[in-house]
Amino acid sequence: MELINQGLIISAIGLVAAFTSMALFIGVIVGLQKLFPAKREVEETVKETPLEAETVIAAETSDVEEEAVVAALAVALAYQRARSQSSLGADLLAGRSTWWSSNLLASRQN
Repeated sequence: MELINQGLIISAIGLVAAFTSMALFIGVIVGLQKLFPAKREVEETVKETPLEAETVIAAETSDVEEEAVVAALAVALAYQRARSQSSLGADLLAGRSTWWSSNLLASRQN
């Protein structure tokens, strides 16, 4: 019974130490965020003169080239995965190797 109590006490001390160190770490992070706040980006307003103002017409872009690249990458990845598959099943079906047989004979002689 004394052994179980000792284990429970060590577990409790470990849990308290772990959560205390995590709370301390979070406190340090919060303190550093307050000490060094994030920089805010300054939004610059662009002033356009009548000469610079142009109407932009959105052109419809086709994604045929991007789709072709994605398809080529998918085929290449599938080919690579198929080529690099493990031959463990074939090795297991082939039986034991000569290394196994020679070590088996050596172990029986001793």
